This record gives sequence, structure tokens and C-alpha cells, in this order.
Amino acid sequence: MADLRQLLGILGREGVDEVRIETGAPISISEGGRLRPLTRRTLTAEQVREIVRDTPLGPLVPSSDTDGMPELVMVDGEPYIVIVARSRDRLQIRLGRSPTAGAPAPAAAAPAPSPSASSGPRP
Repeated sequence: MADLRQLLGILGREGVDEVRIETGAPISISEGGRLRPLTRRTLTAEQVREIVRDTPLGPLVPSSDTDGMPELVMVDGEPYIVIVARSRDRLQIRLGRSPTAGAPAPAAAAPAPSPSASSGPRP
């Protein structure tokens, strides 16, 4: 399973705007607004929680449904913008570099994942 710090390191790559960790989809990156899977396996809600457990992102995982709001979070002294959405048992975590770190932040909060949505990455 991916480690949060490895995933945050990917945000330093040229052209990577966002890392997306979500239930029912592989871990993906956004490059120029296009999602590209990093892994082949789709994640369960427990696997999504496990990636952020015992990190500054862990407390952001909501216990009830929410569309998520951008939040500034410090991880190892670096600022990141994080959006955490929940719809029933589906979780979506979007990670981006903070504009104060010199890179673009994720776009405005996306609607919470729908239980009826396809299990593949979003376009």
C-alpha cells in the first residue's frame, strides 16, 4: 500500500497538480486537469483511511457525509491543501501543494463521490 509521504512526494513532479485517493478507484494523479492512475487496484474505504491514519490528515476524515472544503495542512513542515469528501461509505481525499509552497492548489471542491458513480477514475 502507498505511503502518504511517498504520495506527497509525487506532488513535486513537473506537471502534477493533485494526488487523489478514493474509495472504488486506484490512486491517481492529476496532470493538467487529466486524471492518470498510479496503481491498478481500487481502494476500499478502510485502505483510504489506512493511508492517512496516524498522519495530520487522519483527523480530517469525516464521520458523516460532506462535500469537503479545502483545508491547509502541514505535513513534515510543508503546506498542502487537502479536500476530504464523504458520501456514505465512499471517501475521496484530494491532495495538492499549497500556493504558498509555490505550486497550484487543487481546484474547488468536487461533489462528494456518489455511491452509484462508476468505480473508475473520474475524467
